[in-house]
This record gives sequence, structure tokens and C-alpha cells, in this order.
Amino acid sequence: MKEIFSLLLILMAICYPASTVLGETPEEAIDLALKNSCTLASARSMISAAENELLSTRRSYLPVVGAGSSYRYNSAESEISLPATSSTTITLVQPHNIDLHGDFQWALFSGFSRSGNLRIREIDVKLEQNRRQSAEIQTALDTLVLYRRVQSARLQVETLSSGRDRISLQIDRLERLYEQGMTTVSDLLTLRLNLLDYEQNIVGAEADLDRALLGLREKTGRDIRVVSSPKQFTLKEIPSLDLSAIPQLQALSLQEDVAQAQYVLERSAVYPKVTLNSQLHYGIPGANAVENQWMLYATAGISVSWSTDWGAAQARGSAAEARKDALGSTRSELTSQTSLRYQQDLRELESMIQKLEILQQALALTAEKADITEQQYKQGMATVTDFTDATLALTQAELGYRTQILLILLKRNQLEAASGLLPENWSVSR
Repeated sequence: MKEIFSLLLILMAICYPASTVLGETPEEAIDLALKNSCTLASARSMISAAENELLSTRRSYLPVVGAGSSYRYNSAESEISLPATSSTTITLVQPHNIDLHGDFQWALFSGFSRSGNLRIREIDVKLEQNRRQSAEIQTALDTLVLYRRVQSARLQVETLSSGRDRISLQIDRLERLYEQGMTTVSDLLTLRLNLLDYEQNIVGAEADLDRALLGLREKTGRDIRVVSSPKQFTLKEIPSLDLSAIPQLQALSLQEDVAQAQYVLERSAVYPKVTLNSQLHYGIPGANAVENQWMLYATAGISVSWSTDWGAAQARGSAAEARKDALGSTRSELTSQTSLRYQQDLRELESMIQKLEILQQALALTAEKADITEQQYKQGMATVTDFTDATLALTQAELGYRTQILLILLKRNQLEAASGLLPENWSVSR
């Protein structure tokens, strides 16, 4: 029997090594949220729509090729008689006209409107991709906040439960002493009141945990098992700020490009339009009504057109140029604010790490004090109040230390997002 028990322990150690994480990690939760996000699904559809608009615009500038046919009856009569010696009458208008034709039309020059329209459509695609990237970052951050909130609430429940258990053990001990007349009812009531305080706080913490789990389920699309909060923290290198990778700044830069392309497009209205036209015909009477025979022939030509709108296009171009200048000013201000915010967040992270070191020392001292107080209480050298105060202090120290770890992990990811790093490159740990 002992050998069987030992074998089971070995199998459990193989199947469940110490490093096994039971539950979905934050990275896995982010992947689920990205797949479940309706905002991202909408963004992907908008990208597809923008790409098709670009394709449509490109093809609209290709040569136009067409074909058609027509039949026309003409009731008019027009004849010419030759001199009397020949007695010949020639009909100049035929009553039945049939024409089969193929058409070719190509806008050779449209005042640079082609390049302007294509540029705008290309930027529209990039803007939609930028919106999707922004949505991915925000979804990942929201998921991390919910995930850490679940861990924090569960940690609070576990820590309070541990404190409650310590109080319960002393209540059991004190009840035995009370039966022997070695303690007072006042001490026993004090511990029981303290136990009720723990129970009340646990109920509130469990409610917070349920709310956090509901929020996480809504974000990821299903119930997930959140892993326990980490007990230690290892600082990893924080990426430097990359302004060129910030989605908000990228969007403003793209909007500036749109305004520039719009300016070029509006200015192109002052140029003439040149169009090449050609047709291939097969019909009767064709180009020769006198012979009235089926005929194959071609026509070709070039047209030049120009019109004025009395300065309306120029005014629209000036408006586009003004919008570009306004967007440039906004981008400069946002660049300065982004740099400042990054430096502030970096300094806050540094202070949080320093605070964690202090909390770690405080936890060690509080645990030592709580152990001493418990021993003194058992020996009758400390009061019930001393014991409950020490237990409460230890509970708060444990909760404060491990909660600080969660806050640092979240702040680090927020800083990575603020630096321009994409979610797949974040240092997402347990």
C-alpha cells in the first residue's frame, strides 16, 4: 500500500510540475478578448471596405472599353438625279440603319486628380488600419485591468480568509481556556467581534470578485480561470519612447497627408482635361449611304475640355491647406504631451517599485511581530487586543505587498503601451 501511494505521488509530480499554471494567463486572456471584440471585428470590416474603395478608384482610371448596337429607321427621303444621259437616281438617305460598334475611351490627363484621389484612398486604408491597431491596444489594456482586478479581489478574499482562520484558531483555544476558567468572557467576545469584522469584509471582497469576473467574461466571451497573483516581482527592461509608433500621432500624420492630397486634388481643377476616343463600327449603310452595304470602319479622336468655377476649387484648396496646418499644430502639441506623460508614468513606476521594497520589509517585520505577539498571547503576556491588532496588521501588510505587485505589473504594461509597443510584445506575466 505504501508503494502504491508513493507511485501516485510520483505520477502527480510528473503530470503537475511545480511550474504548471492552472488557468489562463493574462496573455491568453488578451488573445480571447481580441478574438471576441466586436470593435475589432468592425475595424476589420472597415479595412476591407477601404481596400475595396481603393481598388475601385484605381480601376476607374483604366481605359473604358464597351460595345453596343443600334437600329434606326429614317423616313426622310433624299435623292439626287444625275444628268439625263445616264438617267440614274442616287439615294442619299437609307431608311434602315444598323450599327454594331466597340468603344474605347481613355482620360489621358485629368489635372493630377488621378494621383490625388488614389493618394486619399491609400491613406484611408492606413487610417482604418491605424484605428484597428488603436482598438487592439485599448482592448488589451482593458482586459489586463479586468484580469488584475480579478486577481486583486481574489487576493483580498484569500488574505482576509487567512486572517479569519488565525482568529478562529484563537477562538477555539480561548473557548477551551474559558471552560477551564482561565480567561474572561470579554476576551472571547472581543475575538468573536473581530471574526465578524473579517466575515463582513470577506463578503464585500467576494462581491468585488464576482463583479470583476463578470466584466472579464464579457470581455473575453467566456468564463476563464484566472491564475493566482504573483508573490514576487522581477523588473524587466522598460522600452524607450518611440513617437513614430504612437497610434494617435500616426493618425494625425495620416490626416495631414489627406489634407495635402486634398489640396493637390482641388488645385487640379484649373487644368484642362484631355480624353482619347475611338470606335470600331460594323453596320449598314455604314459610312457610305450611297452604296448601302455592310461596312467595317473606325473612328478616332481626341478631346480637350476646360471650365472655370470662378475660384471655388482654389478656395477649397486653401481650406485643405489650412486644415493641414491645424493638424500639424495639433500633432506637435500631442507629441509634447505624449513625451511628458511617458516621463511621468516612468517616474511613477520607479516610485511604485521603491514602495514595493519598503512594503516587503514591512511585511517581514509585521510577520515577525505577529508571531511574537501570538506566542506572548498564548503565554498570557499579551492581551486579546494586542493579538487582534497584530493579526490585522499582518493581513493588511500581506494584502498591501501583493496588491502593489499587481499595480506595478499593470503600470508596466500601460507604460509599454504608451511607448508605442504593440500588445504582442508586452511583458505580460502572471
